[in-house]
Parts: sequence; C-alpha cells; structure tokens
Amino acid sequence: MSPNRGDYDNLGCLHAINGVAKHHNMLLRPALGGLRRKYPHAKIIHADFYQPIIRVLQNPHRFGFATDGILKACCGTGGMYNWNADTTCAMPGVVACKNPSASVSWDGIHYTEAMYRYITKGWLYGPYADPPILAAIRH
Repeated sequence: MSPNRGDYDNLGCLHAINGVAKHHNMLLRPALGGLRRKYPHAKIIHADFYQPIIRVLQNPHRFGFATDGILKACCGTGGMYNWNADTTCAMPGVVACKNPSASVSWDGIHYTEAMYRYITKGWLYGPYADPPILAAIRH
C-alpha cells in the first residue's frame, strides 16, 4: 500500500503493479507468436490472468460480485482492504464474510472460488485465452 493517492488508478489499484502486468503481457504476446512459428505443431496458449480481474473490478455487479468494497478481502481483520499481513485468515479472531461468492479476494492474496471460476471459464471458452483451451485441444 502507498499513502500517496496518486499512486492508485480509478479502481483503487496501484499503477506500478498493474504496469508490470501490462508490460509483461505486451512482451509475452510477440514471444508466444515467435514460438508458434518456430513450433507450428505445438499447442501454445496465452492464458491472460490480468484482463478478467480488471473487467470484474470495472463492473463487478455485471459479473455477480458485490459493488461496495470490491478490493476488500472476504477473510480479514478490517481496514481499507480488510487485510493485515500479521493477522491472516484462519488465525484466531479473523472472520470470513457471509457471502464469499460476492467477493473477488478471499484473503488479500488469493482470489475467491467465484473469481477463479470466472477466470477459468474465460480460459476454457474465451475470451481470456488465445486460443481458448477447449478449442485448442479439440483439434
């Protein structure tokens, strides 16, 4: 976390952290293209982890997530993000939210089953994998 509000985007995410993910994907796509040309018989799939999370954060209600406190962990100890590295989920006094399926983050580090399900469907059927995994293994 940063005390400087300018370090965050309109979703509440740190610019620097998201910048790393964007830069990584920008370099990864052409590298995968090169591998596909070099090994045309191999099934090389780009599974994007960044875009599904950003889409949910931009419009949580559309995907069945709670709209208030979208960045808060379901299982935590309070504060802006309901997360504290010294008192984590499963420790005495740390409680989970009543509806984990409405949360994106389980414990401030891991995503909830609902979020992983959304990401996985996007990888299996598209649009978050190129090509979608099920389409790639059918051929």
